[in-house]
Amino acid sequence: MARLFIANRTLLHKHLGVSPSFRSRLSRFLQLCARYAGSRIVDVRTGKVVGRAFMVSWAGKLHLLGYTGPPIVPVFLPQSHLSYSRQSLGFTTHPEPEFEHL
Repeated sequence: MARLFIANRTLLHKHLGVSPSFRSRLSRFLQLCARYAGSRIVDVRTGKVVGRAFMVSWAGKLHLLGYTGPPIVPVFLPQSHLSYSRQSLGFTTHPEPEFEHL
């Protein structure tokens, strides 16, 4: 299933004339390109490679284009000295629920 996140798909279709079939083709193309040329996304908790994607910073947000792996959560990484302007960002997956402790 394609996970190309576009802010407002109806707005994109309405104003730019992009059809849903074009979006699915573009999504499949980005997934294929990301599989070979995208940045590796590593789970900071386990150290496993979760997937690959193109990371694009746009309007103060981070977009992962072509990512098809499990759902991930951005986390701030610990730093050696305090710097608010350049914080390190990592990704992790949701931990499995512990049903015996509920």
